[in-house]
Amino acid sequence: MKQLSVCIFCLFGIIYFNTASALTQEQIEHEETLTKLATGRCNTEQIEGSDYSVEVLANGKVEVSFFGKKGGEVEGKFVYEKSEWEGRQKVLKEHQVKENTDRRKCIRDELKFLRASYAPVKAEPSNCLLTGVVFDRDTNKPLSSVWVDIYRDMSSVQQRPKKLKARAATTGLKGDFKIDCNWVKKSQFPIILALRHSDWRVT
Repeated sequence: MKQLSVCIFCLFGIIYFNTASALTQEQIEHEETLTKLATGRCNTEQIEGSDYSVEVLANGKVEVSFFGKKGGEVEGKFVYEKSEWEGRQKVLKEHQVKENTDRRKCIRDELKFLRASYAPVKAEPSNCLLTGVVFDRDTNKPLSSVWVDIYRDMSSVQQRPKKLKARAATTGLKGDFKIDCNWVKKSQFPIILALRHSDWRVT
């Protein structure tokens, strides 16, 4: 496979954040996130202050925010009746200390409670636009028909980049591209771009 020395010059438009419309892919990712959170809560104990926070609301309900690695990167909060939250904590503690508990049932039950109590973050007005030019560093010539993929930068948590969208754009004859990225959620920033071609890829 041919390898090229490629440069990419990007002009970033004004970037705000948006979760205005729920896409099918977003719903799938959200369900996967809740499942991961439910699995973690059934398997290991979570510590208040380091893994989650609890706030008692004026109406007597409790608002729970999960964070850190055990929080599963959930963008939003969970609202429970106080007795419901305390009951779930007691049940989970029993599952965590017993060796022969039904983990699958625990995850199913916890997932049910997470779905019912989830309160998503309100959408914010947004406008995200990426434009740029791809060219060969050695010849300084523009490169056309290059596919531009978008990844989420996961280096802060020491993980490999997560692909958000393949072929988000294809460069034109002058090596230029333009990407409307309104669909990228606030929690998915920062993002990075990757370049591919039918004959080569950037390594």
